[in-house]
Amino acid sequence: QPLEWHADVLMPLDLSAWPRLCAHLKHDDQTQVVSMLVEKVSSQNCVVDSVAKADSLLTFVAPLLREPPDQPAESAEEPIDEDLAAELVPLSKIVHALQHESTDELGRILNAVYKHAAAAAPRRALFLLVPLVSRCLLLARRI
Repeated sequence: QPLEWHADVLMPLDLSAWPRLCAHLKHDDQTQVVSMLVEKVSSQNCVVDSVAKADSLLTFVAPLLREPPDQPAESAEEPIDEDLAAELVPLSKIVHALQHESTDELGRILNAVYKHAAAAAPRRALFLLVPLVSRCLLLARRI
């Protein structure tokens, strides 16, 4: 696994074949690989400081934001169970890894997060939208 070989956990996202290969895995295997990446990003306190890297990271973690294909569609009114929360809380931590000195560039990065959250399943989008609002409030304070 590239996550075990590279010191920089975000380096595998730059490998052109790795995301395409992972896309061919079954949904459960994809979520396992993506969860491992998300855990490593959170535990290593990685900093994502460009729109391209943020978009690449969020595109790669999209299987966590989609409903599993073998389950019925989730509605926003359904309660969030503990298993779903445990799976997606590390994803919330990724939003806090998005940083940039320039407020304009940070705004663009946060906009990329919003686009991915808007495309997510309703119950899963909350795990990006809540920390995104927090980051936007911090950004507004800096401005």
